[in-house]
Formats: sequence, structure tokens, C-alpha cells
Amino acid sequence: MLVGEMRWLMREKAKQYLEYFDFKFLKDEIQIRLNEDAPRPLSNLVTRVCESGDETLLTCIYETLNCIADADALSCCEIDEKVCPEEIFRSVLAELDNSLPTENQ
Repeated sequence: MLVGEMRWLMREKAKQYLEYFDFKFLKDEIQIRLNEDAPRPLSNLVTRVCESGDETLLTCIYETLNCIADADALSCCEIDEKVCPEEIFRSVLAELDNSLPTENQ
């Protein structure tokens, strides 16, 4: 698979995953939640990244997916480290990369 094709597939996967997030508007905050009908790979990604049970990490996953979906090049993703630490960004990026088909698939 060509690098450009892989980047395109990763961006498309990120865009698809973003459709499975809901927002709950509270008085002083907005909560991000994962839909119950989210595909298993996305649910697994959320489980692995949020294994500590910290719900704020769901915001990090959403921010990362948005960044990837909007990026012209993955090396140029502008992630706000105040919203999402780099280690979480890299974890989500690796999960997406691992979910892409390989040449043998």
C-alpha cells in the first residue's frame, strides 16, 4: 500500500469514527460520549486508551481523531497538548495505523 493511500485511509477512518461521538451539554461543561452503536474497533481503541477509567481521555481521543481527519499530512497534525497529551495522540494514531489493511489483506 502506498504511503499517500495509507494517510487517506487513516483520515477516512478518523472521519468515520467521529460520527460515533455524542455531546451532552451541561450547565458549565460539555461531555463527550461514545455511542452504543460504535464499531468494535473504535470501542476497543477507547477501552485501551481510557483503561484508567479517566473520562477526560475520551475528549483526547475525539480531539486526536478530529486532528487526523483535518490534517493534510499526519506529520503536520496540530494537536493542542493542553487538550490532549502527545502520548495519547500517538496511542490513537498507532491504533488507527494498526487497524488499516496491510498489503496481504
